Amino acid sequence: MQDAKSLETWAFINHISLLLSYKIYNLLRDKKLLANFSVVDFIAHLKYIFKVKINGEWHISEVTKKTKQFLEKLTLHIT
Repeated sequence: MQDAKSLETWAFINHISLLLSYKIYNLLRDKKLLANFSVVDFIAHLKYIFKVKINGEWHISEVTKKTKQFLEKLTLHIT
């Protein structure tokens, strides 16, 4: 690290990342999906969903059937 401020920023970002990881982990645990999916799987399913602007309106990009099924199991809605 170059200075104390960089270290503090790095620690803060890591803290936020860890909080989000545990939130995803708890969601998977509560839905009893930990035997089939991990936090990494969750991120892998959702990392290619984008919002695109077409003719001045925002739309959600296409989502694969597998990802839709995964979201349904978690009862998550992407809007």
